[in-house]
Amino acid sequence: MLTGLTGLWCVCFVVHLGQVVRGRLAWIPLHVAAAAAPDAFPTVAGLWPPGAGGAPDLARGDRILAVGGQSLAGAEPLDFVQAVYEHAEDGQVSVERERDGVAATIPLALVRIEHAWRKSLVGAAFALVAGLAFWRTRGSRPGRAFYFAGTAYAFHWIDFWGGPPAVTATGIASFAISSTLVWPLTLRTALVFPEESAPRGGMPLWPWLFAATGPAVTCWAFGVPFGFRGANELTLALQVAAIAALGARLVQSYRACGPIGRRQLKWVLVGFWVGLSPAELAALAAVAVPALWWLYELALVFAIALPICLLIALARFNLLDVDRLITRAAISPVIGIGLITLGFLTVPKMASAAQEWVDPKVSQPALSIALGGAAFAILRRVDRVLQDRVYPERRILALEAQRLRRELAECASGADVLALLGERVAQILQLVTAAIYARASSAFSPVFARGPAVSPAFALDGPLARALAARATPLEPFAGWRDDDPAESAALAAMGVELAVPVVPGDELAAFACLGGKRSGDIFTATDRALLQSLADKAADELTRFDREDTERETRRLMEKLRAYVPGAVARELAAGADLESGEREITVLFCDLRGYTSFSEGQRPAAIFGAVSAYTKLVSQIVSDCGGAVVEFNGDGLMTVFGAPTALADKERAAVRAARAIAAQVPLLALSDAHGRERRMHVGIGIATGPGYVGSVRAVDRAIWVALGNTTNLAARLERMTRELGAAVVIDVETHKAAGDAAADFEPHPGRAVRGRSELQDIFSWSPLGIAAPVISKEEAT
Repeated sequence: MLTGLTGLWCVCFVVHLGQVVRGRLAWIPLHVAAAAAPDAFPTVAGLWPPGAGGAPDLARGDRILAVGGQSLAGAEPLDFVQAVYEHAEDGQVSVERERDGVAATIPLALVRIEHAWRKSLVGAAFALVAGLAFWRTRGSRPGRAFYFAGTAYAFHWIDFWGGPPAVTATGIASFAISSTLVWPLTLRTALVFPEESAPRGGMPLWPWLFAATGPAVTCWAFGVPFGFRGANELTLALQVAAIAALGARLVQSYRACGPIGRRQLKWVLVGFWVGLSPAELAALAAVAVPALWWLYELALVFAIALPICLLIALARFNLLDVDRLITRAAISPVIGIGLITLGFLTVPKMASAAQEWVDPKVSQPALSIALGGAAFAILRRVDRVLQDRVYPERRILALEAQRLRRELAECASGADVLALLGERVAQILQLVTAAIYARASSAFSPVFARGPAVSPAFALDGPLARALAARATPLEPFAGWRDDDPAESAALAAMGVELAVPVVPGDELAAFACLGGKRSGDIFTATDRALLQSLADKAADELTRFDREDTERETRRLMEKLRAYVPGAVARELAAGADLESGEREITVLFCDLRGYTSFSEGQRPAAIFGAVSAYTKLVSQIVSDCGGAVVEFNGDGLMTVFGAPTALADKERAAVRAARAIAAQVPLLALSDAHGRERRMHVGIGIATGPGYVGSVRAVDRAIWVALGNTTNLAARLERMTRELGAAVVIDVETHKAAGDAAADFEPHPGRAVRGRSELQDIFSWSPLGIAAPVISKEEAT
């Protein structure tokens, strides 16, 4: 596609540039009706565009005998158009017309397309961005749809009729075909973007109803192929209907999408507003002040913002803080165009009034600069007010960050500074995962850890530490650095880390924060990144108050406290003396979480809670062991197990599903009582995924810990969370379902579901024990 379709566009673009340089791009100010017989002549069907004044000596019904000396006997409308463009010189052509039996040769002035270079610019922008979108999204469904729509629109902008008849015919054909395809392909793009709101199964056919726009607009522009009457009205009606359909679809998608999809759609909104509103506002200004016509022509260039924002929405939606962009994009054109218009209306008059004291050559530039400064000040003030009104949570976030800075200054040790930083950042941003790693004698070890599968250590000279030390700014793992260590990559993937923030007092990396996703599902915006870096810099300043040896000693003390909570694979199933080889292998990972644990533990004595959790973990561990799995991690009411490692297991998927079914059926049978002595039936949520994972030892300060890390582990954790929204006890991925055979035969399919952290939709399967209803989980309990 890139070499074929885009290559064809490049050829047409070169021809277009030639026509622009020669000044041949112009409209013919009339339409003709076909000759009624081979010896008859075409007649004037109408003048176009209205009020252009290019054909003052022609009227409806006049017969066109010849153009540039070429007879038009028996000519069709296309023959007339080709003859005009072939014989036109300097935007004018001689026409022989007959009225009331009297023939006369008159000049016909074509309507030049002013500033044709902007067509070149916009067309090139759409073609380039469409190709980049296809390339960056690796031909994804939305990427392909946008590529076709953007390329069709790029063809629509590069007019190249004029000169030889073959060039004119090809140019009109390109115009007609692209106009036919633009709206159907645009609406199909809206249907599949964002992908999480795309319709399941085949695509609907109704967008192709708007293919009628192509013939209508071609008839309106050239009078071919079906004549001129009613083409303008039909074109406008189809345009309005298509815009309404596009707007309705975008609203529907916004309501159906999660935070990421909504952020992508916000970029589309920015593109439409920045691309179209300056031209609309400039048009209003030009109506008020005709001398400002050039402002409208200039504003049309902003149309290139539309494809650029669409590319960002597809491939880099978290590039900037789009919420702030929306507010600024909403007010900037209004304030800018308004003050420019005000300046043209008032500055000359004010300079003229003051000419007795100041030369207008001095006063006019000074007044213009003052007006520009006023515009900047007004823009900042209005933007601040809008941010506080539209996004009040940001003001709260800034206030909480200010409070944290004061708290950091009151800490008694360097380790306390880092632990407080992790705890409060996790609380302020509502993070799923947050871990602070401090420099110790042989590795970066955690002084604060919250979330699943927190890695016990990172090497002092590892790729993550090197990348953070080199840039000293927030870093996106897997996007902003090259990982030479698969263990670190697997650890970050298992933790779900989306951002790493360095703490650098002086010239050496002292610590860093690994932050996972927000519970809201939203991304880390530019505002969040700036806030996090400012807090990290504040922590770095506070660390300079403490001796490095004291900080390392405190780090080791806190690490000992945290050792029970970081992942440690206590693989009791291993034979004594077995050699644990580290590396990537195919595994099945099972995550299990106890539902209702928070409400159950309220009011309970610690001993009672410990007894209940012990009964639960003992039961689950026994089931996993009996089925051939290995318990990797306990975390309060949750656990992680692996099938197929450290020793191979032939039917690991079937074994994991059997274990999950047994756990889901037997945990509710445990005899547990709450604080009031009432019997409570507890339930579980289990997620299972199969795929490649890194298994082996990772390095802590004083020992090696056997773990299983990678995207498969991350997916299993995500599926366990999806049990809540599906109201199921067990959720498994398609690979596990295929390999588990009859053990998963009665699982219910859920095709094409969005799984957080996955760019493509996933087919998943769910199951619950018969006779055991899934519990209703409150928002707080789910958290």
